[in-house]
Amino acid sequence: MESNQKILNEIDSCINVYNTIFSKNKKVNYLSHFVTKGERYYQALEKYSVKNLEELNKINIQIIKVIRKNNLLEGENMKKELDKLNIGYVIEPGKFFAKGWSQIHYAEFWKKVVEKYADKVIFHDLFYTSEGGLEEFIISIENNKEIRLFNNLKKFNSKNILSKIEDTIIRVDKIGEDIERFKDIYLRLKKII
Repeated sequence: MESNQKILNEIDSCINVYNTIFSKNKKVNYLSHFVTKGERYYQALEKYSVKNLEELNKINIQIIKVIRKNNLLEGENMKKELDKLNIGYVIEPGKFFAKGWSQIHYAEFWKKVVEKYADKVIFHDLFYTSEGGLEEFIISIENNKEIRLFNNLKKFNSKNILSKIEDTIIRVDKIGEDIERFKDIYLRLKKII
């Protein structure tokens, strides 16, 4: 409990750092991209005919490290492309690491960053293959953030994403990985879009 409170205090401290960086004269864009899961992860599960991360690690623990490395590299390249467009600040979450933080801590931290600072959230075009990406999608909708896809920064109809999530649920279920979180997110989204 004490360790968790320490991390919660760290989250608040990290949030306050943004106050020292951002200028009200410049837009803030949050880039939602894959870190651990997403399209590459599900392709790997399909390729090796395994159901989850645990089984994938039994085959070769390096596979998930390569997926993560490629996801982070893609996020870095996406940020570079956005920086070239001179659209304002671009927050790339994959660059941030805090020792001792769990996935829940990161999710809470980025949720607060999006709520407090982001004017626009730019999503990987296949974000619906990631529970984390979908959670950030919900946060964006609930906080009335401008939402764009990375490719050409095009706007999209939020309702169209439901069929993409349905397809992802079918795919992930066929692989054999637990789909309960995807189903929960899908039901939550149906209520707000």
